[in-house]
Amino acid sequence: VLHTLPASRIVSSAMTRPEPLLLRVPVDGGALALWDWHTAGTEEAIIVLVHATGFHARCWDEVVRHLPVTFRCLCFDMFGHGRSDTQPIDEISWRPVAVALLAALTAVKLKPQDISVLAGH
Repeated sequence: VLHTLPASRIVSSAMTRPEPLLLRVPVDGGALALWDWHTAGTEEAIIVLVHATGFHARCWDEVVRHLPVTFRCLCFDMFGHGRSDTQPIDEISWRPVAVALLAALTAVKLKPQDISVLAGH
């Protein structure tokens, strides 16, 4: 589902985005840190942002600050990064990252179809 917003809804000067809430989400193998940028009652879209290897979730701060406050933005610290637990590496692939991310989304009561945008770098 592609969300299209009228230009008047893209930037709202009437509302400012609060600082994110840090959650520790238990998943198989440890806990992931989740930075939840959410203004209650304004959830128009859910954006999930994933950092690259060697970074952490807060590298998305400036991007999130430029998005409408009506967008709930979830930024995860993947295992071994930021404030998440470390985990032994059994394989070098994106599969464990996808499995952990899906488990974390499930833990915060979200399903893949709830996500409007999933982006990474």
